[in-house]
Amino acid sequence: MPIPDLNPENILVVDDEPDFVRGVRDTLARAGYQSLGANDLAEARRLLDENCVDLLLIDEWLGRETGTRFLCEVRVTEPGLPSVIMSGHADLEMALKAMRAGAIDMLPKPFTGEELVETVGRNLGETALVREARRHRWYANRNAVMTEIVGQSPATQKLVEGIRRVASTDSTVLIQGESGTGKELVARAIHAASPRKHRDMVSENFGSLTPTLVEAALFGVKKGAYTGADADRPGLFEVANGSTLFLDEVGEMPPEVQVRLLRVLEERTVTRLGETKPRKVDVRLIGATHKDLREETESGNFRSDLYYRLNVLRLNVAPLRERPEDIEPIARHLLADLNRKQSRRIKGFDAKAIEKLRQHHWPGNVRELRNVVESAVVYADTDWIGADDLDIDRRGYGGRFESALELPHQEAIGEFNKRYFRRLLQRADGNKSRAAEMAGIDRTNLYKHLKRAGIEE
Repeated sequence: MPIPDLNPENILVVDDEPDFVRGVRDTLARAGYQSLGANDLAEARRLLDENCVDLLLIDEWLGRETGTRFLCEVRVTEPGLPSVIMSGHADLEMALKAMRAGAIDMLPKPFTGEELVETVGRNLGETALVREARRHRWYANRNAVMTEIVGQSPATQKLVEGIRRVASTDSTVLIQGESGTGKELVARAIHAASPRKHRDMVSENFGSLTPTLVEAALFGVKKGAYTGADADRPGLFEVANGSTLFLDEVGEMPPEVQVRLLRVLEERTVTRLGETKPRKVDVRLIGATHKDLREETESGNFRSDLYYRLNVLRLNVAPLRERPEDIEPIARHLLADLNRKQSRRIKGFDAKAIEKLRQHHWPGNVRELRNVVESAVVYADTDWIGADDLDIDRRGYGGRFESALELPHQEAIGEFNKRYFRRLLQRADGNKSRAAEMAGIDRTNLYKHLKRAGIEE
């Protein structure tokens, strides 16, 4: 698991006054720091459990509890975490009490923004080596589930808990969710937290394969099995032996392949095309789909026996519009990732940009959000992203959606499809295989949609 560099530092602010916490976090953000906020110790414990924190700023008086007592607890659960006590009674007795509890500094209340930033910078600077060591320990010991699954919504927390539970098993998992919600990310989190994590996960998307290639890709082929089979080639089940095989868009699987996959799952053997001798495989299978496979079985498009084999353990990934509280943390996470990959550093989003992100419906889910953030990083004129830097409304959503509400239903759907597939082809540079993969459908369905939309092939 890659260890992030030391910047931006992550600071946890704990105080029982919400307005005070917001003010401190705003000041830290303007100084280029990431921060988390808690108004009680229960929330502070949860945030420390779920996040790698570099500095703790905690008030001494927290209702019936005290910050110094909490620091005694933190010394056991988070050894080496630098902590600063904030107190309106910063006398010598308080200073000694804070030091005995493990605090490295004290910040008397009230304080100015300059005093806050100076105190934070001084204490982070003095503990850089300790901070780096702590990050390595935290990421080495932390369940890999939390490295990329970002968000605090109930739906995301339920998903994370589900990942933790299924990761330790060897059972087949089915991940359901709309296109762009991050189903492969969930699969990788399961694999990274599983006993098979020491071998790379193998993945394939059925939507990007023609039916004639699916069987060869999955099960392998013997030289001479068909025209063009000029060498023995192992299939994905053999390549993933001892590891995890992730099959995306299993709802697009051709019927003949469904039969063979069912046999593999039942017998734990695979037979290459052109051969008769089965080969034993030890593979943990994770499938994903944007379709409702139960409905697909009822309509006869998917085998019910295979559905029950795949649906041993199921995880649902909610669309972004149903978890709006996740939009801001995901956007910040994406920005931090982009900052690490380029020389230019963007400090963050201003308030109007955050509001614009929150108001958008996000039909393209996290994939669309990533595209918006990436575009903003490129075109922002300053080191802060503003609302005007966010290319949202020009993508065929926003105000255009409101105008579409005035049209008859079928006409509105047709107008949306025309704009959607034109934009899809533009993003894929005219490559229809790539466009089909991005849309989560096969090429045959893509051509049908293009024809209905009146788009020239």
